[in-house]
Amino acid sequence: MPEDDTREELPEVQEERPKREDKPKPKKKKGPSKLRRLLLLSLLLLGVALGLHFSGAVDMRGPMFRAVYSIPKVGPSLGAALGIPATYAMSSQERRAMEIRQMEEALSALKAELDRRGAELDAASADLSARQGEIAKLEAQLQAKLKELEAEDDKKEQASLASLEDVLKTYKDMSPRNAAQIIGKMNEDLAVEILSRLPKDQAAKILGRMDADLAARLTERLANVEKRP
Repeated sequence: MPEDDTREELPEVQEERPKREDKPKPKKKKGPSKLRRLLLLSLLLLGVALGLHFSGAVDMRGPMFRAVYSIPKVGPSLGAALGIPATYAMSSQERRAMEIRQMEEALSALKAELDRRGAELDAASADLSARQGEIAKLEAQLQAKLKELEAEDDKKEQASLASLEDVLKTYKDMSPRNAAQIIGKMNEDLAVEILSRLPKDQAAKILGRMDADLAARLTERLANVEKRP
């Protein structure tokens, strides 16, 4: 038989090479080193803030205090140890809520103070009104008393004038000599009052019977009385 040139192609057998098993790489411990870097960065930023603050370039208290509280793990305890107010540990929303609450409390306290002062003013106004009423009452009583005294004075004056008229009538009927003796012993004010009401010729006769010095004084005073409007 003729040789069959056709050869069956046999599948090539590929030699399987043993796969290399990749050894797992050891995981790096990132925890402590990362925390250390964050801590160092926070301390660095804190130092920069302190430098700016103490140099007077800018007031860094707010950012600096918040930076202290933001330090991982040790921030709250460090802030408390340094005496930094706990408000710097709050978020902006918490601080805003606290500020609103404090403002409301301040407004409430102010309103209470205004109400208290208003009550005091009302009480003072009521007391002032009562005192004004008392003063008006006293003024009315005083006016009534003054009118009463004036009426009494008028009565006394009228009685005195009536009595004086009787006295004048007596002196008119009396001789100048006797009248001079009596009037010369009187108080000079009363003597001037009587002589000024007598007719001038009769008063002159009485003065002519008196001691010269006394007559001179009474005459001078009578002249002043006549000059009065």
